[in-house]
Amino acid sequence: MKRPIRRLAWPLSIAAILGIVFWLIGQQRTSALPLESALDTGSLRLEIVTLTAHSSPMEESHFLVRITDSNGLPVEADKLQIKTWMPKMFCGIFTAGIAPGGENGQYDAVVLPVMRGRWVAEANIQVGKETYKLQHEYVVR
Repeated sequence: MKRPIRRLAWPLSIAAILGIVFWLIGQQRTSALPLESALDTGSLRLEIVTLTAHSSPMEESHFLVRITDSNGLPVEADKLQIKTWMPKMFCGIFTAGIAPGGENGQYDAVVLPVMRGRWVAEANIQVGKETYKLQHEYVVR
């Protein structure tokens, strides 16, 4: 009985060390996400900005959605919807609450992430007859 345990000790130790190393590398990648994502269509610029510096599970995460024309003037959305989810996880798709921001062409969005990890916020923005899709990754710690 003692010999099989001894034979497994080194491979298990190496596997544990490698697991810790890969976990640490993943943590560094997660923290490198941009705070802003943008889509420039030529006639419009769509932006999503993370306003919550450090998001936590079961606490509100705030975003700013900004829509401007090619001259930088604000543009109102006819329809705006933001859904958020965790890639490669099955914890559901959540819809953000959206309210007009302090200026024309700006909208405040609030979502309640349920767990730690990498999340995606996807905005579907309709301006006139065109609908645009913009994805923005963020981290919950």
